[in-house]
Amino acid sequence: MVDDAPTPEELADFEGAVAALLQESQSALSLYIGETLTETFRVRSGGWFEPSLRRSALQLLCDQYPDVANRLSEDNREDLAEIDQTLREVAPDIEPMTEEDIPTGLPGGHWRWWLPSGKPADTEEWEMWDELE
Repeated sequence: MVDDAPTPEELADFEGAVAALLQESQSALSLYIGETLTETFRVRSGGWFEPSLRRSALQLLCDQYPDVANRLSEDNREDLAEIDQTLREVAPDIEPMTEEDIPTGLPGGHWRWWLPSGKPADTEEWEMWDELE
């Protein structure tokens, strides 16, 4: 065990403080979810890393703080489902991530990192459409 590791009491206090902040910042969390959805729509031209990182952050929050996840609005829940569905739909067009690009230690529920399975599409075409948005 590392000497600087928090005690169970310190960890519980920290998690309680984070949970309280998340409850108070529901609008910021909603904004983050919306921005993640926007990044996901641009995945063909913007890359797989950013939407996956943002979605993993949201997954970690929901897993670690179930009360926060339970209080997400219906719109937020729909956005999360749309993010996942969009990633599933475009994955065959995206080149697989290298092991170096995938964060280590992710729980198995973070399937998005391993989903890309194809060769990249012509990114110039997708960049053109992104600019029109």
